[in-house]
Amino acid sequence: MQLFNLAEDIGENRDLAKNYPEKVEELRKVLHQWYKDQDAEFLRSNPNKPQFGEPWKPVG
Repeated sequence: MQLFNLAEDIGENRDLAKNYPEKVEELRKVLHQWYKDQDAEFLRSNPNKPQFGEPWKPVG
């Protein structure tokens, strides 16, 4: 997962995830709960765009 400060880095050039692992975990939990609340499906890879690799998967 990635974390950006859009107020200071609108181009998303500086990933802050390693500097703020607790914030990444907090936001991951919020996002996963939202997916559950909405009964939404997680992303799947696009076989036509292998350069993008596999999308992230939920944990737990």
